[in-house]
Amino acid sequence: MTFLHRDPMLAKLRKTHGWRSTEITDYLWDNWPSKEIPGISQVNACPVTARSLDHADTLSMYEKLGFKPTAIDEYRSSDPQHPWHYIVARLKV
Repeated sequence: MTFLHRDPMLAKLRKTHGWRSTEITDYLWDNWPSKEIPGISQVNACPVTARSLDHADTLSMYEKLGFKPTAIDEYRSSDPQHPWHYIVARLKV
């Protein structure tokens, strides 16, 4: 899961320069929001797109149900073209 961020500038840049252009990469690394997740680290937001919403749930949704963030998903967060992170959360029952 992740915390999502809608960025209208990102959509404009993708329309102008293409999905994986250097302009997009530079913009993402220089302007992307993040927040501190206690016990994990600083975590970057995931963009709200059709690609991310299909397989990423929101962190706040799970926190309301009692799930606690425990780690960054290193496998899904390792794409060097994207600065965002996915988070592993667990529910103690």
